[in-house]
Amino acid sequence: MKKFIAIVILCLTACTAPGPKFTSLPPPSDGNSILYFMKTKSMTGLDTIFTLDGTSIGRIDADQYSWVKVQPGTYVMRTEDEASPYILKMKVNKLNLQIEIEPNKEYYIERLDDAAAGSRQYNAILRVLPKNIAMNRISNLNMSASQASGIVSGAPRVMPKPQKDKATVFLYRSSKKSSGIDLDIVITANGKEICSLGSQMYAFKYLNEGEYTMRATWPALEKPLFDSQYKEKAININLAKGKTYYVNYKAIQHGLYDIETSFAEEGEEMAMASIARSSYQEGCRID
Repeated sequence: MKKFIAIVILCLTACTAPGPKFTSLPPPSDGNSILYFMKTKSMTGLDTIFTLDGTSIGRIDADQYSWVKVQPGTYVMRTEDEASPYILKMKVNKLNLQIEIEPNKEYYIERLDDAAAGSRQYNAILRVLPKNIAMNRISNLNMSASQASGIVSGAPRVMPKPQKDKATVFLYRSSKKSSGIDLDIVITANGKEICSLGSQMYAFKYLNEGEYTMRATWPALEKPLFDSQYKEKAININLAKGKTYYVNYKAIQHGLYDIETSFAEEGEEMAMASIARSSYQEGCRID
């Protein structure tokens, strides 16, 4: 199922001059919801770029807010601090937050740098706020000049519900097609096929706890004969029930026929950033 996102961005350059003070919008009643997002405290002085399922929805500075209308579904919000492109090429504090959006509701997301008084050490935080707390904070903020219009839309993301008696394993391909090739790879667990996975696609599988050998292979009739780098990849993984794991197959192209492939476990933050830019692969065996 290919995900479709439609949104019009009015200004996503480094134009973060503050606008007017916060004004609450009328409560949504058309089936869509309103997502307010704010940056209440900054230790770096850098602008923060907000994306929703990989689509930019605003760039805001400290003590600013913005908003966007969103269709119901499951989304991954990502924030990334970025210095001015005219001064530094630096990106820091990449955070991810999964959000369940229901119809005709308001949501408030806060990004802040939390530090003890007098300390230069801080933690970057991205979180959902209850409305009563959010209103106390957002009421003193200015509207960001980087404002998006339109509606973030698309089919609801297919995400698993964790099961207490089984492990949840995400399988995904973070890299785009290489050398003009966009063939599916076959993923197996202890010799049993789970699915065929295309470029920038993801799937998930519930498995019993225990040790598994997972393999990523090219179908014999489709394997690029000219490229020896496309070899079977395998990973041994010990699964515990109730936990979630992320396994990524990627191909890094160094030259026309110089391609490095890997099949390895990754951390949640890196994995969710890749999954947010991917589409769900239908036809995979979940159970």
